[in-house]
Amino acid sequence: MTDHDRGSTLNADAASAVEELRLADAQLRRRRQASSGPREIDRRAFRLIAEAHDDGRPLTAKELARSLEISTASTTILLDRLTEAGLVMRRPHPTDRRAITIHPTGRPLDLGDELSRRIAEVANELDPEEAAVVARFLRRVTGVLDSESR
Repeated sequence: MTDHDRGSTLNADAASAVEELRLADAQLRRRRQASSGPREIDRRAFRLIAEAHDDGRPLTAKELARSLEISTASTTILLDRLTEAGLVMRRPHPTDRRAITIHPTGRPLDLGDELSRRIAEVANELDPEEAAVVARFLRRVTGVLDSESR
């Protein structure tokens, strides 16, 4: 077997592993929708809010609704849920008196989430170089999935 053949096999293994991850994620999502845990939309919203905060840009409820492709009424219900859970807070927009901005409180979404803890344990088994390669790969796969969902 040539080095090229071995590389192709490893690449196919990586692609296959991503497919397995997608299937496992879909199964988990179906189970979670049936339970009372955080909803998928809550997780997506929280991620967008945290990213905007980390980038130092205000995120309005209207922008969040547009990003999530949901109505402003649904966004209000979602923000009420995240606020009640102590995950986000609303503040007046710094320049637009009609708008509010949404900010994370610093409390993690998965507080006490066993799955997140177990994933962190697996990630901690990687050395820093491996972690960087895996993170870069997964972010590129995420970009592919995000572009496909638009």
